[in-house]
Amino acid sequence: MANGPPTRNLMRIVLDNFLKSFRPRQMKGNYVGEDYFGNKYYEIPADPSVGRRRASRWFEPTAKEAYDQEITAEWEAWLRGRR
Repeated sequence: MANGPPTRNLMRIVLDNFLKSFRPRQMKGNYVGEDYFGNKYYEIPADPSVGRRRASRWFEPTAKEAYDQEITAEWEAWLRGRR
């Protein structure tokens, strides 16, 4: 018996990726700052060597369940990469 390359189970890969899409991600980035509402801002810098052309920027709101959290204009411009 010849030892060939391991077989990939395509359905298993699809199922694993589907289930991972429902898990909350724990993004690790550099803490950048905090506004006077208490929101915390993070960034993963751009790294062209691994294919990341733009920095990833996000914030954690003070109230985790509030999706309509108010942020200042300066931080919103920073999040969108306009500053």
